[in-house]
Amino acid sequence: MADEPQLTTADESGPTPERDNGRTEYLLKLTSERVNGLENALEKNWIAHLILAATGLALVFHIGSFRDLLSNYFIHGGYDQKVIAAVDLALLLYYFMKLGHLLTLYAEGHGLQKQLLEGYLGEDFKTANAVFRKSTNFYVEAFFSLGWTSDSGASRGQSSQIRPLRIRHIFWPYMLVTTIIVSVAQAAAIFLVAQAYGWASVILFFGCALIVTLYFLFWSSNKKSQPQATIPVVLSVAMVVGWLVTFHLTSQ
Repeated sequence: MADEPQLTTADESGPTPERDNGRTEYLLKLTSERVNGLENALEKNWIAHLILAATGLALVFHIGSFRDLLSNYFIHGGYDQKVIAAVDLALLLYYFMKLGHLLTLYAEGHGLQKQLLEGYLGEDFKTANAVFRKSTNFYVEAFFSLGWTSDSGASRGQSSQIRPLRIRHIFWPYMLVTTIIVSVAQAAAIFLVAQAYGWASVILFFGCALIVTLYFLFWSSNKKSQPQATIPVVLSVAMVVGWLVTFHLTSQ
């Protein structure tokens, strides 16, 4: 007698729309948690740069008795220019090294999150993207304000594309505030080291070389997928040079 046909269950018959949606929802949850964690880390890094910028300006321009206050609180002694300059540069380099890595990871995670959401929502993604594409973090808006296109390519099995770089797409208030704060923190740290150790010192050369290298690594890793990141990188480097000249001409 011929073999009877075997019945297959839904679990054995391959992918189903319900299973695909469940997998997408799970991946969206994991990706969203990761992106939120990175955005929180970026916020802490932003606060650290704000503090370093304010501290650096106070030290460069001898504002009030801040130098004595800082020395009494941390060193419990007189103001030691070399110690304070070295510590300030070390803190600046630590947070700046983390910044580039966090921004790169955020860009990758956020891009994956938006691709998953676009594939999950289909045509409804255009409506959701109006809110989804914005962030309250200065770094995110300054470096990645272009975002992804919200066309309906995902519904046709195509991936989203990065918009070509357009100056009008940049959110300039975030861009300017972010680059000013970061460049002031860097320029103040460099200038304090130059005052303490001299402009030809090894520590100054090492600090400047590391900062330039970190800028280059961040730019080279994001220039294709995030072309808008080129503008804040170039603007920040130019501002650092400008602040150094200003500090040299106006500081006591």
